[in-house]
Amino acid sequence: YNLEGAKLLEGKGYTNIEASLYDGLQVLYMSLAQYDKAIYYGEKAVSVGRILKDQNPLAVALNNLSLSYMEVDRLDKAKVVLGEALIISQTIENKSVEGSSLNNLADIAIRKGKTEVLKGYAEKSLLIHREINSMEGIAISTRCLAIYYLHQKDFVKANEYSLAALKITDEYEFLL
Repeated sequence: YNLEGAKLLEGKGYTNIEASLYDGLQVLYMSLAQYDKAIYYGEKAVSVGRILKDQNPLAVALNNLSLSYMEVDRLDKAKVVLGEALIISQTIENKSVEGSSLNNLADIAIRKGKTEVLKGYAEKSLLIHREINSMEGIAISTRCLAIYYLHQKDFVKANEYSLAALKITDEYEFLL
């Protein structure tokens, strides 16, 4: 139904609705592992989002687009859109997108083996997610810190953070 709605509204001046529909399609195709389609709709969501005065849909679409880029190993593109999502989220004070963008930057650091920047992203994200009480965000940030300490061969801290993340995921039934 989102696809039909997007086709009906495209180019008719309903940019606020179009941005959300395209982003919804992006997330749908991402969940189906159809990343080319996810990227197509993600880029459309970003393009339409740039027209809007409300920057929230743009920040969300950029953050989501980074995930699709990461899945097809376009890490540099993912990092660029995350940088923009981070700046926008800080400007409009959207802590949820800010924390999520930082977690996604931490994920890129893990994938690239750049553990020297991983800790900074994870710690900032953890502070933000604690501030807004996002248990899923806390779990992801904590897992990133566990990975950081594992790479540092600090197995005690790695274990502590791993167990903390596992406790949250079990308690809230998250799949990370």
